[in-house]
Amino acid sequence: MIRALSTAYGCWLLFSVQIVSARWVRLDGHSCYDSCRNRGEDPVVSGQHHNGQKFNVCAVNPGGGYRAGYNLSNNHCTVGYGGRERGLPGAYCLCKPSDFYWRTAAPGDGNRCTETCSSPKLTSYFHGAPMSICATNYRDGYRGGYNVHDWGCTAGFGGKERATNSFRCLCTRSRRLGQAPDAEFDLPLGDSIALAEEEEFAIEHEEDGGPVGVGVTEEETVMA
Repeated sequence: MIRALSTAYGCWLLFSVQIVSARWVRLDGHSCYDSCRNRGEDPVVSGQHHNGQKFNVCAVNPGGGYRAGYNLSNNHCTVGYGGRERGLPGAYCLCKPSDFYWRTAAPGDGNRCTETCSSPKLTSYFHGAPMSICATNYRDGYRGGYNVHDWGCTAGFGGKERATNSFRCLCTRSRRLGQAPDAEFDLPLGDSIALAEEEEFAIEHEEDGGPVGVGVTEEETVMA
């Protein structure tokens, strides 16, 4: 009996290490497409690059909490951090796109995903403020980033950390009556990635109306 319980616990522990929650899965030597498909789900996609590659939504903790970004290459999540565009390992992929939809952040929302969505998808908190998943179009398709306060959508592009006030927010679909709400903070609490240096930096802010390219299809449309 003890041996059976020990075996069952070992299997549960292995499973819990591989899959953090019902939607997040570890990006471990693969692309987010492969990581999600390995567990029978599709990745959540924010847009498409002009070369046909899809921007898969991911999150990584470079310091100060998990920030959302995008995945194009194996084992890396690209985020804007420390004034730079950084492709970092140790990331997680967001799967199961049917649970989410994209909605454009309106000026009246104060450029906050917490105002745009009744239930925005969050990755973590920054000094107590929620960091929501957003997507912005830097001339070559909507790529994942993060929104905190009214700072717009921050993402990595062209080697820099950039923010824009023209973006979309990832919202969680409403649950059935009586069902528990989606966990706001469902990524693992662990050590952040140790970056080579700490530096003073400024986020480059893009003017509205500049970005063009291939983006998500329609407002409130599931991306598969």
